[in-house]
Parts: sequence; C-alpha cells; structure tokens
Amino acid sequence: MYKNILKPLLFLLTPEKAHYFSMGLLSFATCIPGVAWVLKQCFKSDDSCKRVTICGIEFPNVVGLAAGFDKDALWLQELQVLGFGHVEI
Repeated sequence: MYKNILKPLLFLLTPEKAHYFSMGLLSFATCIPGVAWVLKQCFKSDDSCKRVTICGIEFPNVVGLAAGFDKDALWLQELQVLGFGHVEI
C-alpha cells in the first residue's frame, strides 16, 4: 500500500507539505477509537533495561526525535504513540 499508493502521492508534494500531510494523517488516525492503542502496542518499549537517566531525567528508552521535526510542538501525543522516548523541540 505504501509503495504503490502513498509513496507516489507523497513524492508529488513538496517536502514540507508531505511532512504536514503525513502528520495530519497520523493525527486523524489516532483520533479513531483503538488506533492509538494499537500503535502503542506495536511501538511500546516495556523493557526496563532500555530506560535511561541523563542529568536526573528518566527517559523510557533511548530513541528520541531530534529538533526540527515538530518545531511547533503540534504532534507530541502522536509522537508518543509511535514510541519515542523523548522529543526535542
């Protein structure tokens, strides 16, 4: 589905529009009852050995998202659903 439908559509858009379209789609999907839960189950990291503490701050895992992806902090809940341990804004 991604390769045949979504990828060709996204490549018609500018990178900025593709970014907002993708995140809008994720935002919409997580509003559907049960979708956020399913995504959390797919991307969750319950392994306590993956937790990390840096400067007294505990993170659920070491996978974070660098600054710039969500520069306006519009999609923090959606990014949490995808399993990021931290998001830099």
